[in-house]
Amino acid sequence: MSEPIIVEGKLQKNGSIKPTAFMWKEKRYQIYSIGRTRIKEGVRYFLVSTEKKEVYEIGYDSGGGGWRMYRSMRDFQPPGRKGSAV
Repeated sequence: MSEPIIVEGKLQKNGSIKPTAFMWKEKRYQIYSIGRTRIKEGVRYFLVSTEKKEVYEIGYDSGGGGWRMYRSMRDFQPPGRKGSAV
């Protein structure tokens, strides 16, 4: 999965953006915490959780792809439970 999203964020002192919320499928998700971050092939990935303890992986593609949803809560579910979330 890789879908475009709209991200709200705060500019950090070092010039990077810290995502604080995102819009996906016409719904706004407030980011409660950010876990690991990584950079791979020009994309900076953020593992985030929401107020409702839903987990997502969002990323910013500096090559012109903008902000995108890479994995949703459903992708983190054990096999057989994928239909019960987001």
